[in-house]
This record gives sequence, structure tokens and C-alpha cells, in this order.
Amino acid sequence: MESDGEKLEGGRVSLKRSSALSFPSTNTNGEYNLKKEWTSKTMSRQKMTPNIMHLITPRKKNGGMKTSEDENEDESEDESEDPGCEQEDIEDHEYSTSGDATLDGKLCRQMHFDVVVATALARYIHREDMRSEFWQRMEEPSEDMCDVAFHVFDRYGTVETKYKDHPVQRGTGVWGNELDHGPIFLIEKLHVTLELRRKGLGQKVVSLLLKKAQQFSLDNKGDGKYADSFYGSNEAFEQAWTLHALVNPGYLTADVESQLVDKSAEERVMILNQIQSGGIDFWRSCGFRRIGASRCFAFSFDLQHQSRALTAASDFDPRSSHAEELEYEEVRLIYETDRSIEVKRLKIERLREPLPLHYAALTLTDEELKAFFITHATDKIGWDRVTNSAATLLHLIACKLKPLSTQWLLENAHQAEFWNTARDIDGYTPLEALQEKLEKIRTRKAHGFMTLNLSDHFKGNSDTAVSCLSFIQTGVFGA
Repeated sequence: MESDGEKLEGGRVSLKRSSALSFPSTNTNGEYNLKKEWTSKTMSRQKMTPNIMHLITPRKKNGGMKTSEDENEDESEDESEDPGCEQEDIEDHEYSTSGDATLDGKLCRQMHFDVVVATALARYIHREDMRSEFWQRMEEPSEDMCDVAFHVFDRYGTVETKYKDHPVQRGTGVWGNELDHGPIFLIEKLHVTLELRRKGLGQKVVSLLLKKAQQFSLDNKGDGKYADSFYGSNEAFEQAWTLHALVNPGYLTADVESQLVDKSAEERVMILNQIQSGGIDFWRSCGFRRIGASRCFAFSFDLQHQSRALTAASDFDPRSSHAEELEYEEVRLIYETDRSIEVKRLKIERLREPLPLHYAALTLTDEELKAFFITHATDKIGWDRVTNSAATLLHLIACKLKPLSTQWLLENAHQAEFWNTARDIDGYTPLEALQEKLEKIRTRKAHGFMTLNLSDHFKGNSDTAVSCLSFIQTGVFGA
């Protein structure tokens, strides 16, 4: 390994990758901490040749960055006595870049430039030891962990059934019960400086993180000598230690907002779609594949897993609606000029003229809506129309829990039989959309920035919800 900016043969550059294991082994209650966190910083140290880079974790003392002249002096000190000093692991890796990258940085001693060119945050989660309170434990540390937990898993850390069995939500079907077991390696953040993007640096950081997590899991797994005693069988032991990596692709708001300034709604949609697609393409290039139709992607360390044979081009992408995306940005532009506007109400008002029936479904009471339907039963005012999210009238009314209107539609509208099997943009029929809504009501509730687990406090569905379910399940069509 070359050091201090000496160029390697073949145009390679020298990298040092940091892996900061920042979670203590116990918490304040003396319980085993079920998560381990890797914080990776990719640093560029330049001397004479500007494209020589090192992935490093600088040793911190009293909040400062250690410089070159401090190394020998600090190594002789007993750092364990200094609570302000944090010793972190350093690993050396080599990496090749195409072309020279000119980087600016902070001037340190010996005329070195130290620049953070990539950062990553990932967490190793011991799922098996926290199943009884999976949602609670995942909700606390970060918004990303909470989002993944409530979006993909049930309260016990098992992947939601719809992502394995539903005709649409299952996606490609490459993920099954194997995701229900074992530790999770969740990559929350990965950011590469603009000058070094599309040069393979991000893929290298991800690859190193995955290898680190895999080795950590193997080191903690043990030889399974007492597998039968603790797990019941060797098969159960292997399942409990089958590691998968997860990611929920997104983008940093700070990177995007400047690109949206003075742009029209149409231009915003195009920019955001390009950025989102770029992020998804990146994770697919790293071997991740979408979990069903969810926002999240998973990586299998098993080379024989069927996801490893699925090409990026063959991976599943959920349906999207350009009209819905455009409407969102149009409403957002209006809100940015007048923060007093109620966004939800504004979106409903936009339905008044083009979709009067759908507007009525969202604004009238159940009794009023039934009377409205009777009055306009023979009018050609868009009975067969759908919203931007492909929701039919039956989708809307059932999910608004309006049993009188639901019953009238099923018995009198000639489109009712078609509506009963029509799927919205998420692939749900009216019955499935209602069941999905009721399941969320039963299990969770948003409270500020928190998501509360209500499963143990649920007292049953309302009478209106039960009636809507009954009418749709019975499927008695009149007209």
C-alpha cells in the first residue's frame, strides 16, 4: 500500500475505509444493545497529486481532527483515560478512478488536504432478539429505521404477507419467507461528493460495508455446537443467522432543492424522477432488488438466491402516475407561495369540476352522498372515471367508510361489477384497499414525528367499516 499521495501503478489510488463501531455493548438498563452502527467516512488526502485518496477515520481528541504531526505523540498516550478521545478502526483498501479529480479541502500540517468525499451510515440489527417489540425498537433510533420497519415488516419483524403473496404487491416474487429471519443490515445513508460520482466510489463503499457486515455476522454466529438446544434444530439456527441487507433509496433534500428553484411543476417532476431513478439504478447495480412492490430493496449474501439471477432491467417497478406527480408539484408550488393553504383541501377542490362524483364522495356525509347519487343516477357525469391514482368511485367510498353509499352503488350502478375487481395504482381492488386501510388503523398511528404501535390496544372495527366490508365481500350487484 502506497502512502501520502504516491500514485500507484495503473492509475490506482490508495483508499482507507473507516468503520466506526459506535454502539456500546450494553445500554443504561444493562440490556444487550440490539444494534451496531457503522459510520463510514471516505477521506481524500492530497499531496502533490490531487487524485490520490484515502478512506480513513481520523482519530478524534477533544472533538478535533488528528493531523500528521500528532501521530507519534498520540500513540504514546493512554487514550483510554481521556473521555474526549475516540479510537476508531481503520482499514486500507485500494480503488481505481477514471481520470483525475480536482478536490478542495482543509489545509492541514505538512501541506495535506483532508476532504470528506463520501459518507455512509449503516446499522446491523439483531432482529431475532427484539421480535416481541420490533416496531418499538426500530422506531426509536431514526426516521429511516422507523420507515422501513412500518413499511415492510409487521410488528414482529416478519415481512408483510402482501409482499410475498399479493398478485401485484409481490412484485417479481423473488423474495419470500427468507426475509422473515436473521439479522438485518440497514444502509441508511450514502453520500458521494459531486465531483466523484459515477466513478464507482459509491459501489466500492457499499461493497466494503456489505463485507464488513457479513464478517461481523459470521464472527457472532459461532459454530452452532449447541444449535439444537437453543434453536430447536440446525435449520432454525441457520435461519436465525441468515443476514440480509436492506436500503430505502432516496435523495438528500439539500442536493435537490437548488435544482428546483424557479422551475415549473412539469420540470420539477422530470428532475425528481431522474434523481429517484438514478438512485434506484445505483442500488440495483450493487445487487439490491426490490422487495415486492415496496419502496425498499434487499440484498442476499447467498449467491444461489434467485434475486442474484434477476437482472436489474427485470426488477419490478410499481405503477406510477404522471398526472398524480404533476398534481403534487402544482399543489406544492401553490403552497410555497401561500403557507396558509390547507393542502389536503386544495387537492380535493381540484376534483370539483372534472370529477364531481368523486368530489362528492370525499366531501359529503354518507346520507348526503346517497341522495346525491340517486339524484344524478341517469346523468353522464363521469360514473366510470377514475382519479389520478386509478381509484374508482367504489374505492373512494369504501375507504371513506360510507356503507349506505357503498350499498347503493353495488345495487344500482351498472359499473359495480367491474369496479369490484378493478385495481388502483397500488394494485388493490376496493376490498383490498379497504382491508389495507383498516389494517393500518388497527396497528399504527402517526403522532408528530413518531409512529405508535396500537396493536395491543385495538378494540375492533367500527360498525360502518364492518358494513362496508360486508357489502363488498357479498358482492350483490343490482343494475
